[in-house]
Amino acid sequence: MLCRTLFLLAAAFSMPVMAGEGLGIRDGWIRAAPPGATMLAGYATLVNTGATPVTVVGARSTAFGEVSLHTTTLIDGVARMRPVGALPIAPGASASLAPGGHHLMLMAPSQPMTVGTGVEIELVLQSGETIPGRFTVRDADAVPADHAHSH
Repeated sequence: MLCRTLFLLAAAFSMPVMAGEGLGIRDGWIRAAPPGATMLAGYATLVNTGATPVTVVGARSTAFGEVSLHTTTLIDGVARMRPVGALPIAPGASASLAPGGHHLMLMAPSQPMTVGTGVEIELVLQSGETIPGRFTVRDADAVPADHAHSH
């Protein structure tokens, strides 16, 4: 009986875990801002490796007072940020959180966000699952020119 229990435990721990229906967060980063900044932006590539669509409906982090999904749109030549209620990602597709488009608004940091600081941010899916991701603060000079954007 003990051997069978140990075998079942070993088998359970060796199985791959597909968090978030196959959604992955890649290259998560936060653009460095002046000391004392209360609003920052987070970027990443979200990849759906699963067989079903996933929808991101929010985000959260203990490193910030508030985290929300936003998009930047150009209206009459002026860039404006607006909240986004949902970001669907088809199976096998990816979505870019990038300067000038969809991004995470990171409000009221609970610690200094200096270059090299890493924080955990969880994406919340419509299914109720959460997907953890690591985001690292980068200097503006370390961001490729086609990604430069300030908030």
